[in-house]
Amino acid sequence: MFDLFRKKKKKNVIILLIDGARVDRLEKFTGFRSVLEKGSLFSNMVTYAPYTIASVHAVMSGMYGSKNGVDSYYSYFDFKKNKCKTLTEYLHENGYYTKADAINKLVLQKDGFDELLIHDEHKDNLLERHKKMLAEMKEIEKKGKNFFLYLHYSNIHTAIVDNVIKKFDDFSSEYFNNREKYIKEYDTYFAKAENYLQGILGEITKLGFLESSIVVIFSDHGIGTGERIGEKVYGSFCYDYTIKTFASFIGEGFPKKEFTAQTRTIDIMPTLLDVLGIKEDKKYNKMQGKSLLPIINGKERESRAAFSETGGLGGPWPSPKKPNVHSLRFNGWKLIVNDNPGTKELYNLEEDPGEENNLIKKEKEKANKLRSLMKKISRS
Repeated sequence: MFDLFRKKKKKNVIILLIDGARVDRLEKFTGFRSVLEKGSLFSNMVTYAPYTIASVHAVMSGMYGSKNGVDSYYSYFDFKKNKCKTLTEYLHENGYYTKADAINKLVLQKDGFDELLIHDEHKDNLLERHKKMLAEMKEIEKKGKNFFLYLHYSNIHTAIVDNVIKKFDDFSSEYFNNREKYIKEYDTYFAKAENYLQGILGEITKLGFLESSIVVIFSDHGIGTGERIGEKVYGSFCYDYTIKTFASFIGEGFPKKEFTAQTRTIDIMPTLLDVLGIKEDKKYNKMQGKSLLPIINGKERESRAAFSETGGLGGPWPSPKKPNVHSLRFNGWKLIVNDNPGTKELYNLEEDPGEENNLIKKEKEKANKLRSLMKKISRS
């Protein structure tokens, strides 16, 4: 199907990031899910980092932070520009007009962007703001030029910061003893994200972009709602409630189908380059992500090993300058390595999806194999 797709003119690319959207809410918010089901939905995707800066850099480079340089909250300026080529740079070099609306200046590298805007997360109406940007892109398209538009929906993040992060620490009994209250509050934030997503897709449809564009909708990470004392929301640990996420590719050629094999957010960029027929630049480091087209076309069915890591701003062992918690998720198992306390955790995710029963002492051979694979992947 995609060979025919490539013979036509290049497609525009629209990326919608729904910051902090938990994948488990797709079962509850059917309107949100119905938007994702308009394309190829990868509902078992794993992010590199459970916080935005390193997560988005991994998406935009197709590489883990251990390779692109952005592996911590404070490492934005360590991005290896001479060794890593971003999606924006690829598209700009191929004649695309490139524009983004981000939450702050640390999320995206500015190289390759014609316009990199920062919205006011407290004041701007993102639905109306982004509708206007889509209308502007329609004018670009009318001039015969392709465009790349990155839109960052930040309202879940903003609400969590204002109502949880600024009010409690990672060990606050007031917060952890009132989980139900904060779960309900999170759901109100997600409901607003659902309204935004439906409105934006409606505008994309009205402007005719579903025929001329590839639309990618994804979440950079999940958000905790008090599951683990020591992490009130995200960034300190690598448990599934923050590292499991999703992505949907909507547009001509993408079947309306859900794919449940494990994939990674680093696979998003190589997929787009593959569909657009843009070859990887060999002058730069090779991407660690792989195109998802073999999965879409039924040629690959196995789950892909997913590496994640973080270093918290808070939590039991803060490490904002370098990652100190690492995980590998593969074939139904999860290994977590905590550097500072020098501990390891191993979970059988099929039998223990809540990651409550640490099998590190009982399954030493399994843990050693995952540890070896983790080292190989993070360094490859």
